[in-house]
Amino acid sequence: PLVKTHDYTDIEIVQGDVQPVVEDAYNKFGKEETIILTRSNKRANLYNQQVRARILYHEEEINSSDRMMVLKNNYFWLNDGAADGLEVGTKKSTTAGFIANGDVIHIARVRRWEERGPFRFCRATIALVDYPDLPDFDVLLLCNSIWDESASLSQDKMNELANIITQDYQHITNRGLLRRAVYQDEYYNALQVKFAYAITCHKAQGGQWPCVFVDQGYISDDMVGIELNRWFYTAFTRAQEQLFLVGFEEKLIGD
Repeated sequence: PLVKTHDYTDIEIVQGDVQPVVEDAYNKFGKEETIILTRSNKRANLYNQQVRARILYHEEEINSSDRMMVLKNNYFWLNDGAADGLEVGTKKSTTAGFIANGDVIHIARVRRWEERGPFRFCRATIALVDYPDLPDFDVLLLCNSIWDESASLSQDKMNELANIITQDYQHITNRGLLRRAVYQDEYYNALQVKFAYAITCHKAQGGQWPCVFVDQGYISDDMVGIELNRWFYTAFTRAQEQLFLVGFEEKLIGD
C-alpha cells in the first residue's frame, strides 16, 4: 500500500488500508514515537478508535497502558495547594508545576468508574510522559471529553457539571463561597483528555516524533491556499525521520 516519492526516501504515500503501515511503524519506531496527525477532532477520533480496537486490541473504555493527551491546563492534581492556600485534594510538589494542555499521560492503572448525572469519570493512576522522574500519581479523568468532537468540553457542559456538583455543597449559603467550593472540587477539576495515538495538528505544535502520519482529509477547491499550506508545513515538520502521507490527492503531491 506504499508508494515511494521520487526525490525523498523518508517520505512515502499510503494508498489503501493504512492499518498495516501503522502496525509496521509501531514495530519499527514504537507507538510512543509514532503519531497520526489530522485536520479535525472527528477524524482523530476515528483513527484512535481503529488503533485501539484493531492494532492494540484495547476493549475497555480506557485500558492500562493507554496514552492520552490533556486538553486543558490543570492546576489541581500537581500543585502543593490551591492558589489561595487552601488544601484541595491530594497534590504533589513537582518541577512540572501543573499538568499542561498538550501533555501526554500514560495510564498505569485504571481503578474505578464513577458517574455524576450524564458525566462519566475514571479514577486512574497515571504517569506524565515528559517527566519520567515524577512518581505515578492518582487523578480523576473526565471521560465525556474523549470522543467529543470539540477540542475540550464546552462552557455549557462545564456549567452543567458545576450545577451537579453544587448539590454536594448545599450547606454553603454564601454564593461566593459556594462558587469557590465548586471550582475547587475534584470532579470539576477532572482531567479532560483524548487518546493520543491520533491528534490534530494544532495539538501537535511544538512536538516532534520520529514517525509521523499526516492524513489529508477532505479538501475542497476553495480550501486550497496559504492557510492550508501552513497547515501542511506544520504537520510535515513534526516528523524527524519518516513521514507518511495518507489519502493525499495527486494534485497536491505533484510529480
